[in-house]
Amino acid sequence: MIKKFLFLLFLILTLLNPQIIQASENVNCDNRYLTLINPVRSRKLWVDKDLSQINNQYNLVTKYNYSATWLLQFDVLGDYELVNEIKNFNKQQELGVFLEVSEDLAKDSRVIYPYDAAWFSPRAIFLSGYTQSDRKKIIDKIFNKFK
Repeated sequence: MIKKFLFLLFLILTLLNPQIIQASENVNCDNRYLTLINPVRSRKLWVDKDLSQINNQYNLVTKYNYSATWLLQFDVLGDYELVNEIKNFNKQQELGVFLEVSEDLAKDSRVIYPYDAAWFSPRAIFLSGYTQSDRKKIIDKIFNKFK
């Protein structure tokens, strides 16, 4: 209901004042940036489990000489074949942590995972679904494994 209201409000404001949606024509091309973010989740969630999935993304990024940030979910850090593939990426690529809670991350952090929720449920996947003390355990676990 709220989404419909916000969409309707946006539509009305756009119709009443279409200038608010225009891009500036005085854009200095030197000040434009592109940041590619690739969240990398566990292969358990991939349709095709082979590494061609990540290699296809990497090949596109390198084809155009872009740099990208690859955010690794906790479960990926235990997939040595996938980690080794990512370690072979060129130096333009940046690696980071994808702070998404998985069942394995909760278990390894000694935190109660909401098994009655789907893996993509906000109370399962987001840190906000956990107590502050549990969040600290989760963050400590993933960063220690990432290092």
